[in-house]
Amino acid sequence: MNKLANEWRHSRIERLVFEAWWRGSPADFKNEHDFSGARPAVSGNFLADLLAGRFGLPSAAGGILWLRDLCILDGLSVAGIRGDASGTAKGPRLRFENCVFEGPVQLSGSELDGVRMFDCQLRSNDIVADALSFDRSTIQDALIIERCEIDGIFGLDRTHLCGLLRLSKLEVSGTADMRALRCDERVEIENCSFASMNLSRADLRRNLSVFETRFRGQLSLFKASVDDLHIDNCRFAQVTGGLSGLSLSQIDCRRSIFVERILLNGPFLAVGAKIGRTLTVNRFAFQPAARSHSYLDFKGTRVGQDVTFSDLNAPSGALYLEDLSLGAMLVLARLKLRMLTLIRAVTGSASITDCRISGVFDMAFAKAEFIIALERISNGGMPHISGTAPDYAKLAADAGGDAYFYTYAGGVRAASLKFRDCCFSEGLNVDSFVGNQLIFERTIICSLVLNFPLSLQNAHCKNVLQLNLVGCNGGISCGYADCESLELIEVKVAGHNGGSADAVALGAGDMSVRKHILFGSAPGGDGCSFEGGVLLDRLQLARDLLFYSIRCRSGYYALSKGLAVSVSLVRAHIGGDLAMGQKTASPVDGDTIEFDGCVRLSAARIEGDLVLSNGAARAIRPANDQDSSLSSQRYRRVHSYDRALSLTDGRIEGSLTIRNFRFDGMVDLGGAHIQRVLDRGGAVWTRSGLKQGDLVLDGLTYGSLAAPDVPGEENDDYQIAGNRHSVSKSEVDERLQWLDMQFDADEPEFRSQPFEQLAHYFSGEGDERARRMVLISKREMQRKHGGVSLLERGLGWLLKATSNYGYSPARAILCLSVWFGIGTLFAWLLGSAGAIQPNSTDLVSPYPVNYFVLAVDAAIPIIDLEQDSMLTIDPVSLPWWASENGVLIGKALYEIIGMLLLSVTVLTLTGSLREKE
Repeated sequence: MNKLANEWRHSRIERLVFEAWWRGSPADFKNEHDFSGARPAVSGNFLADLLAGRFGLPSAAGGILWLRDLCILDGLSVAGIRGDASGTAKGPRLRFENCVFEGPVQLSGSELDGVRMFDCQLRSNDIVADALSFDRSTIQDALIIERCEIDGIFGLDRTHLCGLLRLSKLEVSGTADMRALRCDERVEIENCSFASMNLSRADLRRNLSVFETRFRGQLSLFKASVDDLHIDNCRFAQVTGGLSGLSLSQIDCRRSIFVERILLNGPFLAVGAKIGRTLTVNRFAFQPAARSHSYLDFKGTRVGQDVTFSDLNAPSGALYLEDLSLGAMLVLARLKLRMLTLIRAVTGSASITDCRISGVFDMAFAKAEFIIALERISNGGMPHISGTAPDYAKLAADAGGDAYFYTYAGGVRAASLKFRDCCFSEGLNVDSFVGNQLIFERTIICSLVLNFPLSLQNAHCKNVLQLNLVGCNGGISCGYADCESLELIEVKVAGHNGGSADAVALGAGDMSVRKHILFGSAPGGDGCSFEGGVLLDRLQLARDLLFYSIRCRSGYYALSKGLAVSVSLVRAHIGGDLAMGQKTASPVDGDTIEFDGCVRLSAARIEGDLVLSNGAARAIRPANDQDSSLSSQRYRRVHSYDRALSLTDGRIEGSLTIRNFRFDGMVDLGGAHIQRVLDRGGAVWTRSGLKQGDLVLDGLTYGSLAAPDVPGEENDDYQIAGNRHSVSKSEVDERLQWLDMQFDADEPEFRSQPFEQLAHYFSGEGDERARRMVLISKREMQRKHGGVSLLERGLGWLLKATSNYGYSPARAILCLSVWFGIGTLFAWLLGSAGAIQPNSTDLVSPYPVNYFVLAVDAAIPIIDLEQDSMLTIDPVSLPWWASENGVLIGKALYEIIGMLLLSVTVLTLTGSLREKE
């Protein structure tokens, strides 16, 4: 030892360091400070030679270099420190406490037993140069650095740590370069400050914890591998001319990632990450300077169990979850974002609550094995649905009024998709949804630019599609949708001013429903309200369509486009009942049925009953309806604008029931078939407010008719006329009054088919008397309103008066007999005055005259009864009241009328004047 000391001639500090190294004890220089407080100094080269074994001493491998309160000049630079060749001894252990390094510490490519640094300062001449480097080194035990200042880069590039890595209260002015770091134990970083940290491709066999740490640049774990990752209460500060962020792209986390209380100045990237269990991101915000880069990108991330994003405050930022895949629950809570995308995301269930998305919310083609629930989602205000209608224009204006900003959930696949307490100010698109349930509760959808703010086209629900307490300022489109049942409860649709939504409030054409459709009210509510038509054309419905509480109002814009309808079911097929109002006799409190516009059922097929109960349907007329040319019946029939109900070419296999229902406009049943008409013998039509000319029956066919009300029976019970075997005259009169409602008093237009159908019905019931009454009425109405000539009208009057259009042989015989009696009377008067004489002197005088036979012979000249041909009028013997010319003219008229009466009688007796079946 003395030999070495004499040979080396080292300083006292160096000898103390060497002795401590040789004994394995600390070299403590706390009491060696000079009067100015400066630490004693030692050359970094001396320490490097000591660690490299360059003193010719026996190997000190496995020793410890433990320094306290020492200043190392020129830093410490030594590479390739190794244990002994046999591998029985490890590399040295380093421990520095309260030391100052006046230069970089370079220990690259070394084998160290362990490193601990406390309260040290490491200074580098260049901030971009290494101040502390363990690159490509192997550290058998822990690497612990606490309360140190590192003026430069901290390097652990491709380092292998067999023990714990702990960094606490570090101030690192440069980057912490830990690329390809391998650590077999935990990595703990807390209360530190870095310019940036690069852990790309790091292999961390246990947990990585980063607590209360500040970054002036990026924290990157690109393609890193870790067991658990926990980042809590970290701040990424604003730097001049740059952005800081967090990158977990393509990270492989075998268990869970937890990121909480983060303030970023740049993007959070986790594209293509793989996480074995859960991902939690909580209480997140961005620096104001990062406005254009404030986004979280988790595209293509794979998570084994749950994903949670909560309390993210980035009003101008975005959260990208495209192609996200997770095995259990996705939770998005209390987010303030400009954009949220879940395109093609795959999850078990999803809960999205208390979020404000001011721009795009896109979850197109997302898939969930169970439920997707969206609650209190908004890109505007959050008004209440009940009470007065919200200010849609203000809501949409607050959201920006830009067509680019929208909420899109098209192509979503989930067992259930629920929207509750949401407000979408730029529209909502849920086209092509596939799942069990699609439910909207207490939700508002509006837009200033979209005609259909809510779109559900091609949605396919195995169970229910339900809208409960939903408000919309334009149309709702669900064409070609398919569901088991469709329920609309307290749905309020306010149309655009002058927009096409004024024509269509609910567009559900070509929809297919396997059970029922319900329009109803909630307890204490006033039902559905649509400022526009409800279009259900070509609907395929297996059971009932129930309008229990609804107001539909179609506007003048719709009228100008030919869509002045409140409800349209053109060519629809309904497998059960169509009820417009409760099926019960008395109305239910709170239920209102009002249709302002035509209820159009043209070519519809209803397998059950059509019930119109406790409501009203009003036709919409043009503003210039006062024009007589527009209000004429012919114009109304041709242009079909004044319809309250249209069932043209429709078919009802059950009953048509009308109970306490008011019509203001025409009811068109032309070409329809109704199996049973339950209309109280026709009286219900007048009670419903129809006027003359308001009922169109041309082409209507039916299987049975209801009888009039029977005294002593309940008014709501109907009797089918066909169930009774006789029809009274008053009942036939009721039915004839029903048919008479076709004809406008000002401009009647005759239609024969309704009379023929009614006559055919009575004929089928075996009541010939009722049939004849109907056919007689038909001929009478044809004479009055058929547009016939005066001659035809006169002839019709004659047939009516003489034979009741061939249906009264007794009247025909009576009329002919009376005519013969008149002829007999006049012949007797002339004969008594001596004015009837033989027309030849060859005849016996006086010639035997039979005045009755003479009257018959004169009235029927084709038959010679040897009276009229044998006698003549003596002008001299005429009574005072007759003249020769008058008698001749009267005789000629008598003969003509007689022939007519005889012809009518013969045709009546032979049945030639009657209608043929």
